[in-house]
Amino acid sequence: AGLASWLASARYLNELECWLGSARYELELAREGSQYALTKIEKVNMKVLEATDLPKLQYLRCIVMETLRLYPATPLLVPHESSVDSVVSGFHSQGDNASRILSYGTGRPTDFIPERFEDGKSDGKMLIPFGMGRRRCPAENLGMQMVGLALGTMIQCFNWQRLGADPVDMAEGSGLTMPKVVPLEASYEPRASMIDLLPKI
Repeated sequence: AGLASWLASARYLNELECWLGSARYELELAREGSQYALTKIEKVNMKVLEATDLPKLQYLRCIVMETLRLYPATPLLVPHESSVDSVVSGFHSQGDNASRILSYGTGRPTDFIPERFEDGKSDGKMLIPFGMGRRRCPAENLGMQMVGLALGTMIQCFNWQRLGADPVDMAEGSGLTMPKVVPLEASYEPRASMIDLLPKI
């Protein structure tokens, strides 16, 4: 199960980029979210985004967390097993029985609202794509950093234009991971202010 989840997570990195891009366009309909995030990034510095800048970009972090809440890497988390009888949320579980958490089912409501994470108080109860407790994914911080840098750099360095005028199709596919049924199609061009810095990425 651990190997399966590791393979799923590796594959999901590519799919997450598609979900993040789609969510970004969904966010623009609500409050010009990409421009807001870009403004925050530009306030940090005028160089290419680095990992040390991420703690100052709370709204960017909120976008990543909201995307992971709605579209977790693996819908079913790694199974857990108790060696003795126990009670979980009022249900009796016999010892040596494996239990799995459906992280996809906990990602409700379905509205994409990054602001729900702005106060930092909703992190634990609303976000479990990495699991919870002592056995949560040890690479959680690394994953959040990699995704934050990828999304932040995409917003900072490029102007994006979605192809087509139809609403973004956010339908989910099936499988070990959760791909989009219809991949996002978009064109991009470097921002004029970043052209000299792009070779340094």
